[in-house]
Amino acid sequence: MRFFARLPVLSLLLIGLYLASHTVNAKPTHPPPHATPRLVSLAPSFTELVFAAGAGHHLVGAVEYSDYPLAARSIARVGSLNALNYEALLQLKPDVILVWRSGSSAQEIRRLQQLGFQLWIRESQQLAEIPSLIREIGELTGHQRTANQEAQRLQVKLHQLRQQYRHRPPLRVFYQLWDAPLITVNGDQFISQALDICGAKNSFADLPLLAPQVNYEAVIQQNPQVILLGGQPERQRNWQQKWQRFDQIEAVTKDQFIQIESDAYQRPTGRLIDALEGLCQQLDRFR
Repeated sequence: MRFFARLPVLSLLLIGLYLASHTVNAKPTHPPPHATPRLVSLAPSFTELVFAAGAGHHLVGAVEYSDYPLAARSIARVGSLNALNYEALLQLKPDVILVWRSGSSAQEIRRLQQLGFQLWIRESQQLAEIPSLIREIGELTGHQRTANQEAQRLQVKLHQLRQQYRHRPPLRVFYQLWDAPLITVNGDQFISQALDICGAKNSFADLPLLAPQVNYEAVIQQNPQVILLGGQPERQRNWQQKWQRFDQIEAVTKDQFIQIESDAYQRPTGRLIDALEGLCQQLDRFR
């Protein structure tokens, strides 16, 4: 984990991408027999989804970086994704713990089960799963009406964007998640799926790992037309400056970079879908 310790901003996303294996197909957890089931979220994205379902007041605990919406910042912390505080969890007495499978080790899940917690285990790497997860959380907490409305709104937005951009000329894009080592995403990851909706083709979609490490020579060979920079603004500026020495890349020659808001685009939540229209518009300028 020493690698992730150097990446405080992106560590949650990177840990999930590197540990991801198969989607867990756990059966939906039935709502506990309480008027307001107490929830703990072990992923910042799940924290957002609970609020999107209209059930934010059910959250009694969440991991670090659960910072959206603003109300999430006042929720008690139960450690970080890779360092849970089991004592805090026991004190909070949650009825259900929301577990992100890609971000939780098998050992952590066994430990939580041994302590007697009821777990709602889900994957969240697919763009289409976002509305579905909101609906499930609505059923779990008794907020089906609010959750179903939000899920339907997001599904409609995704459909409208697909229809709008499906006939646009494709753009070759490189998505930079980190710089040392140079890390991108493959086609199975929700960020790449979002780019597909905009008519952009991920240069490394065919690689087997969700977050593969590549080198600059491979990027030169792919010759992307646009380079998307993740991370925080200060890092984005530094990364863009580093690319200037590779003037054989079309994106560099034409100065076609997009600095994206990392929180919105690097968490599989409704914010990603809402922000996608703006990204599609930015990409459209480079056609």
